[in-house]
Amino acid sequence: MWIDELNELGYFSRYFKLNASDFGLPQNRPRLLMLSIYYGNNTNLYNKLTDYFETIDEDYIKESYRKTEYYKFGKTTIKQLLRTNYSDHQLFEEATECTPNDTPSRRKIWEENPKIILPDGSLNEQIKTIRTITTKQDRNPNSGNLYFDSGIEGKSRFRYLTPRECLLFMGFKDIDYVNIKKRNVEFHKGSQLFPRDKIIRMAGNSIPVKLLEGIFWLMLQTDEFIKGL
Repeated sequence: MWIDELNELGYFSRYFKLNASDFGLPQNRPRLLMLSIYYGNNTNLYNKLTDYFETIDEDYIKESYRKTEYYKFGKTTIKQLLRTNYSDHQLFEEATECTPNDTPSRRKIWEENPKIILPDGSLNEQIKTIRTITTKQDRNPNSGNLYFDSGIEGKSRFRYLTPRECLLFMGFKDIDYVNIKKRNVEFHKGSQLFPRDKIIRMAGNSIPVKLLEGIFWLMLQTDEFIKGL
C-alpha cells in the first residue's frame, strides 16, 4: 500500500532486506530498507529504473559496498568494540553500572543468553556477531553477556553491554558517547537528560551506521545511472 501511494506521487520504489553484519558490523540486525526515486510523469525514466533494478538485489548491494574503502576501513570485530580495559577507571565504572544484582532472575539471564566473555576472561570465539541491540539489555533475551567480577557484594559476576558499547555496535564512535556525556544536563542530583537506560534506548532505536552507508552507496550508484541516461 505504501509503495502504491508513493507511486501515485511519482516515486519508483524498491525495498531490500539487509543485515548490519553484512556491512562490517558484528551485529545480527536484519532490517528492511526502501529506496524511492522520483520520476514524476517521466514514463521513460520509470521503465529504465524498472530494468535497472531487475539487476539489483541484496547480494549485489553487499558485494558492491564491500569493494569500497568505507567497508575496508570501517569493518570491525566484537573484540574491537568491547571496552574491557578495567584498569581505565571510567570503563570500570561503566561496566559496574551495567552489572545487575545477584538474583535468581538475573542468573537465568546469564545462563540462557550468549556469553560473549567467558568466566576465564577470554572472548567466546564461537560468537562472530552479537544479537540485535535492543532498547533494553537488562532483559531475557538480550544481546549477550560478559563475565565481570566487580568485587561488589550482592552483584552478579557478569554484566550487560554498556551504553558506550551499544553505540559502538551500532557503528558510532567512542567520541560520540563522550560528547553525549559532556552534554548530559543534570536537572537535579540523580536526574540527567541522558541517563544510562535512555542512551541504550537511543542505540536500540537507531539505524546502524554501516547499514546506512550501504544504502547510501546504492543511492550514489543509482544517481550515476540516471545521469548517464
